Amino acid sequence: MTGSPVEKVVLQLNTRAKSLLVEEYPLAERDLKREDGTWLLRPTFRPTFF
Repeated sequence: MTGSPVEKVVLQLNTRAKSLLVEEYPLAERDLKREDGTWLLRPTFRPTFF
């Protein structure tokens, strides 16, 4: 859909949560960044309304 708003979400993860996430969803690694001793997940997605 064109013209859909982009939602921004930031999740703070510890190392264990990051490891489990990447194990189950390897593509999530591209949205992860380490800052101040924690991992930040900043996925970009377009919500779908039914």
